[in-house]
Amino acid sequence: MIAAQLILTLLEVMSPAAPPGLDAWSELLALHTEAIELKDGELKGPGADSLLRSARSARMVAIGEEHLIAEVPSIVAAFFDDLHATAGFRHLATENGPAAMRALGVEGRRADRHATELWIRAHPMSLAFCSPEEVDLLLTVGDRCAGDPEPLWGFDVPTGAWHVLEEVRSAVPSEIEAEAKALLESCRERERLRFAPGDPRQAMMKASWLARPEATAELEKLHRLLPPTEGKALKPLLLSAELYACFARARSGEPWALHENGARREEWMKVCFLRAYRRSEAKTGQPPRVVLKGGAWHLGRGLNAVRVSSLGSFASALALREGGRSFHIGMISPRAPGAGPFTAALESGEWVYIDLVPLRGRPAAAELDPMAARWIDEYDALILIGNAQRGQAVLR
Repeated sequence: MIAAQLILTLLEVMSPAAPPGLDAWSELLALHTEAIELKDGELKGPGADSLLRSARSARMVAIGEEHLIAEVPSIVAAFFDDLHATAGFRHLATENGPAAMRALGVEGRRADRHATELWIRAHPMSLAFCSPEEVDLLLTVGDRCAGDPEPLWGFDVPTGAWHVLEEVRSAVPSEIEAEAKALLESCRERERLRFAPGDPRQAMMKASWLARPEATAELEKLHRLLPPTEGKALKPLLLSAELYACFARARSGEPWALHENGARREEWMKVCFLRAYRRSEAKTGQPPRVVLKGGAWHLGRGLNAVRVSSLGSFASALALREGGRSFHIGMISPRAPGAGPFTAALESGEWVYIDLVPLRGRPAAAELDPMAARWIDEYDALILIGNAQRGQAVLR
């Protein structure tokens, strides 16, 4: 009976006499848009008040970003600073491999700029994004969470291998020592290409040792010969090499390999996040409060690019299980896919905070293209950065 009544009501309310136009959308958007700015390291304005009020009461805060926007890490740093001080958030989870985040989060390095940059330069492919702004964010979190044993979490496959291989080289059996030494040296030399002059995107592709066709076979051989503990450390590298191989398979006539890549990667993200979550819970005796930062496809509530349930959905369910809730924010520029309809809220160069929740189910929002509608369906709010600048890909 309830289901039948629901269907009848939906048919009635979703059949307006006249479809809304641009004016209706602009008016609806204006009602739920507020100015926000970053000033002296703090978020200011009515939009900041709304953002912080919603985030402070959440157990998980998921930030789905448009990658390589220079302003985003600084916004997240100020955001985390407030949530740490006012709501007890003590962890930042990022779209990097867990081993790299653990290395950068150790005491003596986590809040030391010189030590952090030295380690990144020695392990150039350890981070997916290592712009000065991204490094500043990691240092901010490390400084604020000085008493926590693991403030920085990684939830992705590793982009590089040298920072892991370096840790296991002492366990290489003597019978393959020469072969392994040559293998490790080739990895280190190739990954150094990431900081070569020129286009950083091209440099990253050239530096990707794990993307070579032979990487999987070489790592499998090394994995078989290492002691169990050290061998276990190679498993994320093997997965990463297999995921890189999916792209080559897709180019060679197996387009379904792209689905395999997206599905396996998203599942690995959930495994990594849950492991870090449980470690923190075991150490403190209580569920941690976490800020997640990664690509927008991964951190909304819904499906990722290959129609697999996202890490954002997983974090949302985990928050509910712990008796709390999650809060999901998109941070994008006007150039982002689906951003067009929201730019009506912008004046030249300004930033705005848009509360997306009241837009759900409105006839004006129903006319949006699928990419724009996805923001409303999967996220609770948007920060639209009107004058967004492209960030550096790497330290210089």
